[in-house]
Amino acid sequence: MPLLIGLLLTVFPFSMSDDALFKQILAKARVTNHKYVPPTRYQVAGRLLDANFAAYQKDSLDSFLADVETYGVSIFGDGATIVNTPMINILAGSPTNPIFVLDVVDCIKHMMTAGKKEVRYIAKQILPLMQNIDPSKNRFHVVVAFDRAYNVQKAGELLREHYPQITVLQGIEHAVATIMDKKVGLRPIKTLCQFAKTVRTFLLLSFNL
Repeated sequence: MPLLIGLLLTVFPFSMSDDALFKQILAKARVTNHKYVPPTRYQVAGRLLDANFAAYQKDSLDSFLADVETYGVSIFGDGATIVNTPMINILAGSPTNPIFVLDVVDCIKHMMTAGKKEVRYIAKQILPLMQNIDPSKNRFHVVVAFDRAYNVQKAGELLREHYPQITVLQGIEHAVATIMDKKVGLRPIKTLCQFAKTVRTFLLLSFNL
Protein backbone atom coordinates (compact mmCIF):
# COMPACT_ATOMS: atom_id res chain seq x y z
CA MET A 1 0.00 0.00 0.00
CA PRO A 2 2.77 2.59 0.72
CA LEU A 3 4.13 1.84 -2.74
CA LEU A 4 0.75 2.55 -4.34
CA ILE A 5 0.37 5.78 -2.40
CA GLY A 6 3.89 6.81 -3.40
CA LEU A 7 3.13 6.24 -7.08
CA LEU A 8 -0.08 8.24 -6.84
CA LEU A 9 1.38 11.18 -4.94
CA THR A 10 4.40 11.47 -7.23
CA VAL A 11 2.19 11.20 -10.35
CA PHE A 12 4.07 8.19 -11.69
CA PRO A 13 2.10 6.03 -14.17
CA PHE A 14 0.73 2.69 -12.96
CA SER A 15 2.97 0.99 -15.55
CA MET A 16 5.90 2.03 -13.33
CA SER A 17 5.27 -1.11 -11.27
CA ASP A 18 6.17 -3.21 -14.33
CA ASP A 19 9.35 -1.30 -15.10
CA ALA A 20 12.44 -3.54 -14.95
CA LEU A 21 14.61 -0.87 -13.34
CA PHE A 22 11.96 -0.15 -10.73
CA LYS A 23 11.76 -3.86 -9.89
CA GLN A 24 15.54 -3.95 -9.59
CA ILE A 25 15.39 -1.09 -7.07
CA LEU A 26 12.80 -2.96 -5.00
CA ALA A 27 14.85 -6.17 -5.11
CA LYS A 28 17.94 -4.36 -3.81
CA ALA A 29 15.86 -2.58 -1.16
CA ARG A 30 14.73 -5.94 0.24
CA VAL A 31 18.29 -6.94 1.18
CA THR A 32 19.15 -3.70 2.97
CA ASN A 33 19.11 -3.57 6.75
CA HIS A 34 17.32 -1.13 9.03
CA LYS A 35 20.40 1.12 9.16
CA TYR A 36 20.14 2.04 5.49
CA VAL A 37 19.24 5.70 4.92
CA PRO A 38 18.02 6.70 1.44
CA PRO A 39 19.98 9.55 -0.14
CA THR A 40 18.62 13.05 0.11
CA ARG A 41 17.53 14.96 -2.96
CA TYR A 42 20.72 17.03 -2.69
CA GLN A 43 22.85 13.87 -2.74
CA VAL A 44 20.91 12.52 -5.72
CA ALA A 45 21.27 15.81 -7.60
CA GLY A 46 24.91 16.17 -6.49
CA ARG A 47 27.51 13.47 -6.04
CA LEU A 48 25.31 10.55 -7.18
CA LEU A 49 24.35 12.31 -10.41
CA ASP A 50 28.00 13.31 -10.94
CA ALA A 51 29.14 9.71 -10.40
CA ASN A 52 26.52 8.39 -12.82
CA PHE A 53 27.54 10.99 -15.41
CA ALA A 54 31.22 10.09 -15.05
CA ALA A 55 30.47 6.39 -15.52
CA TYR A 56 28.31 7.14 -18.56
CA GLN A 57 30.99 9.36 -20.09
CA LYS A 58 33.63 6.66 -19.60
CA ASP A 59 31.48 3.99 -21.27
CA SER A 60 30.60 6.36 -24.11
CA LEU A 61 34.24 7.34 -24.62
CA ASP A 62 35.32 3.68 -24.73
CA SER A 63 32.77 2.89 -27.43
CA PHE A 64 33.58 6.12 -29.23
CA LEU A 65 37.30 5.28 -29.48
CA ALA A 66 36.75 1.73 -30.74
CA ASP A 67 38.36 1.35 -34.20
CA VAL A 68 39.24 5.06 -34.24
CA GLU A 69 42.62 4.28 -35.78
CA THR A 70 40.86 2.72 -38.76
CA TYR A 71 37.88 5.00 -39.31
CA GLY A 72 38.77 8.20 -37.47
CA VAL A 73 36.31 10.53 -35.77
CA SER A 74 34.53 13.80 -36.42
CA ILE A 75 34.00 16.84 -34.24
CA PHE A 76 30.96 19.04 -34.59
CA GLY A 77 29.15 21.63 -32.55
CA ASP A 78 27.43 24.96 -32.39
CA GLY A 79 27.10 28.05 -30.27
CA ALA A 80 23.73 28.52 -28.61
CA THR A 81 21.96 30.80 -26.14
CA ILE A 82 19.28 29.06 -24.10
CA VAL A 83 17.23 31.13 -21.63
CA ASN A 84 19.86 33.88 -21.67
CA THR A 85 22.64 31.36 -21.02
CA PRO A 86 25.40 31.48 -23.69
CA MET A 87 26.89 28.05 -24.39
CA ILE A 88 29.02 26.14 -26.86
CA ASN A 89 27.93 22.57 -27.57
CA ILE A 90 30.82 20.30 -28.55
CA LEU A 91 30.01 16.84 -29.85
CA ALA A 92 31.83 14.04 -31.63
CA GLY A 93 30.96 11.05 -33.73
CA SER A 94 32.49 7.79 -34.90
CA PRO A 95 31.15 4.64 -36.58
CA THR A 96 30.85 2.94 -33.19
CA ASN A 97 29.28 5.91 -31.40
CA PRO A 98 27.67 8.40 -33.81
CA ILE A 99 26.66 10.97 -31.18
CA PHE A 100 28.88 11.65 -28.16
CA VAL A 101 28.69 14.85 -26.10
CA LEU A 102 32.23 15.93 -25.30
CA ASP A 103 31.32 19.09 -23.42
CA VAL A 104 28.78 21.87 -23.03
CA VAL A 105 30.77 25.03 -22.32
CA ASP A 106 29.10 27.62 -20.10
CA CYS A 107 30.23 31.00 -21.47
CA ILE A 108 28.61 33.22 -18.82
CA LYS A 109 31.81 34.21 -16.99
CA HIS A 110 33.61 34.82 -20.26
CA MET A 111 30.80 37.02 -21.57
CA MET A 112 30.52 38.93 -18.27
CA THR A 113 34.12 40.10 -18.71
CA ALA A 114 33.21 41.68 -22.06
CA GLY A 115 34.33 38.57 -23.90
CA LYS A 116 32.75 37.20 -27.05
CA LYS A 117 32.46 33.84 -28.74
CA GLU A 118 35.34 34.79 -30.97
CA VAL A 119 37.62 32.55 -32.99
CA ARG A 120 40.40 31.87 -30.48
CA TYR A 121 37.99 31.38 -27.57
CA ILE A 122 36.03 28.74 -29.47
CA ALA A 123 39.17 26.96 -30.64
CA LYS A 124 40.54 27.04 -27.08
CA GLN A 125 37.45 25.17 -25.83
CA ILE A 126 37.65 22.47 -28.50
CA LEU A 127 41.41 21.85 -28.77
CA PRO A 128 41.92 20.24 -25.30
CA LEU A 129 39.13 17.78 -26.05
CA MET A 130 40.77 16.83 -29.33
CA GLN A 131 44.14 16.44 -27.58
CA ASN A 132 42.55 14.26 -24.92
CA ILE A 133 41.22 11.91 -27.60
CA ASP A 134 44.35 11.95 -29.75
CA PRO A 135 47.40 13.18 -27.81
CA SER A 136 49.85 11.68 -30.31
CA LYS A 137 48.22 13.43 -33.30
CA ASN A 138 48.78 10.43 -35.55
CA ARG A 139 45.38 8.78 -35.72
CA PHE A 140 42.93 11.68 -35.61
CA HIS A 141 41.73 11.57 -39.23
CA VAL A 142 38.87 13.90 -38.53
CA VAL A 143 36.19 16.07 -40.02
CA VAL A 144 35.23 19.24 -38.16
CA ALA A 145 31.73 20.48 -38.98
CA PHE A 146 30.11 23.69 -37.80
CA ASP A 147 27.46 26.03 -39.13
CA ARG A 148 28.22 28.82 -41.60
CA ALA A 149 28.99 31.44 -38.93
CA TYR A 150 32.30 33.20 -39.49
CA ASN A 151 33.66 32.66 -35.97
CA VAL A 152 33.20 28.89 -35.84
CA GLN A 153 34.47 28.39 -39.39
CA LYS A 154 37.62 30.36 -38.56
CA ALA A 155 37.96 28.42 -35.31
CA GLY A 156 37.95 25.23 -37.39
CA GLU A 157 40.71 26.63 -39.57
CA LEU A 158 42.69 27.50 -36.44
CA LEU A 159 42.38 23.90 -35.25
CA ARG A 160 44.01 22.79 -38.50
CA GLU A 161 47.26 24.33 -37.27
CA HIS A 162 47.36 21.56 -34.66
CA TYR A 163 45.74 18.82 -36.77
CA PRO A 164 46.62 19.57 -40.42
CA GLN A 165 44.76 16.50 -41.72
CA ILE A 166 41.30 17.67 -40.64
CA THR A 167 38.72 18.96 -43.10
CA VAL A 168 36.47 21.82 -41.99
CA LEU A 169 32.92 21.55 -43.29
CA GLN A 170 29.80 23.68 -43.14
CA GLY A 171 26.61 22.13 -41.81
CA ILE A 172 24.02 22.39 -44.59
CA GLU A 173 21.09 22.16 -42.17
CA HIS A 174 21.91 25.53 -40.61
CA ALA A 175 22.17 27.18 -44.03
CA VAL A 176 18.82 25.74 -45.16
CA ALA A 177 17.16 26.77 -41.89
CA THR A 178 18.48 30.33 -42.28
CA ILE A 179 17.18 30.59 -45.84
CA MET A 180 13.78 29.13 -44.94
CA ASP A 181 13.48 31.48 -41.98
CA LYS A 182 13.96 34.46 -44.30
CA LYS A 183 11.53 33.07 -46.88
CA VAL A 184 8.81 32.31 -44.33
CA GLY A 185 8.96 35.96 -43.27
CA LEU A 186 7.72 37.07 -46.70
CA ARG A 187 4.06 38.17 -46.87
CA PRO A 188 2.90 35.57 -49.48
CA ILE A 189 4.41 32.73 -47.43
CA LYS A 190 2.84 34.09 -44.23
CA THR A 191 -0.53 34.23 -45.95
CA LEU A 192 -0.14 30.65 -47.19
CA CYS A 193 0.82 29.42 -43.70
CA GLN A 194 -2.16 31.19 -42.16
CA PHE A 195 -4.47 29.64 -44.76
CA ALA A 196 -3.03 26.19 -44.01
CA LYS A 197 -3.66 26.70 -40.28
CA THR A 198 -7.25 27.77 -41.00
CA VAL A 199 -7.90 24.68 -43.13
CA ARG A 200 -6.35 22.44 -40.48
CA THR A 201 -8.51 23.98 -37.75
CA PHE A 202 -11.65 23.60 -39.90
CA LEU A 203 -10.91 19.93 -40.59
CA LEU A 204 -10.23 19.19 -36.91
CA LEU A 205 -13.49 20.82 -35.90
CA SER A 206 -15.38 18.92 -38.62
CA PHE A 207 -14.06 15.56 -37.44
CA ASN A 208 -14.91 16.38 -33.82
CA LEU A 209 -18.57 17.18 -34.60
